[in-house]
Amino acid sequence: MGMCTSTQRVRQAVKSGTTVQPEVISLEVWKVKELKVVMLVDFMASSFGTTDDEYDEIERGLRVLYPEVDLSFERGMYMHVLKKSVYDIFVFDWGGLLPGAEDLTRSIYRNLLAETRKYEKDRLYILWSSFTERYFKDAANEEFPEFIAPNVVYSQDENYSKRCRLFFGLPAEVPQLGDSKDYTLVSPPTRPGVGAPAFCQIDDALVNIIKEEAGGRQIVDCGAGQRLLGDKISEVVSLDIVPQSNPKVVQVDCATYPFDDEMMPVFIRPCHSGFVEDTLLFAWSRVDSALYVGLLKNVDDNLGCFSTLAVPIHEEWVGEEGEHIWRIPFTAAERDRT
Repeated sequence: MGMCTSTQRVRQAVKSGTTVQPEVISLEVWKVKELKVVMLVDFMASSFGTTDDEYDEIERGLRVLYPEVDLSFERGMYMHVLKKSVYDIFVFDWGGLLPGAEDLTRSIYRNLLAETRKYEKDRLYILWSSFTERYFKDAANEEFPEFIAPNVVYSQDENYSKRCRLFFGLPAEVPQLGDSKDYTLVSPPTRPGVGAPAFCQIDDALVNIIKEEAGGRQIVDCGAGQRLLGDKISEVVSLDIVPQSNPKVVQVDCATYPFDDEMMPVFIRPCHSGFVEDTLLFAWSRVDSALYVGLLKNVDDNLGCFSTLAVPIHEEWVGEEGEHIWRIPFTAAERDRT
């Protein structure tokens, strides 16, 4: 997956107290060079055109979405393609419902649901039409009410473009490519950093829980503000997109940070700008789990599509303002541990 700054450089910046500055990165450094796409479209076509027209529409849409990536497409019409592991993106556009074919349609969507429940880190499922979204959600609600998976995206969703790009480690914004094929990955902050107010008191009990959960992994404090967690655990990597007066806080967009499986992202009473979900969308295929510390009323908004994966832990700990702790597991081992 692509990354804007090497882990080694960021860690060195933490040790030296310097700031990682926004930079222009050539597309050549990105590991995502090509994506293989398979499209499954029903044989009924639509009132707007033939089946081939639907395939063409999907291809055009994805080329606009991933202009810097070489895309290869395969057109399919049978569910066996779900079992093949050679595809990065699976586009499903099955909205037709023939009279008497209700059981067939339900069976198709149950098979699709079973595949998406594997939470594969290297395959994105795009449900292309509003009909497809509705039928899939109906099938999901029969077995998994309010089912949400980070590898399932609905093309009608307002965050469709952002989620599709972050899944493969690409910047959320679609780049406007010029002759140089370079673009800025991290936008300079627009307001001076004077130190964000502390919303959560970090006591020794919380520190011990975070260390226990990390189990030796590098703790990455996302949206660290004035590095309150870093005051308690010196080896913490502290990130914030807004410049802070504390020189040990690395100025970087968390949603472009080079996470790996030796790290654990932590969010402690984060702001409600959407950056938590963006960061998790970028990180979930690279890390085993993440921690969220906050208020129950903010969980759904902050975690977004990851809210149904979050599991409350250490319920004996309650913050001064009623904060609780949630683990967001991304691997089978982490889910079993919950």
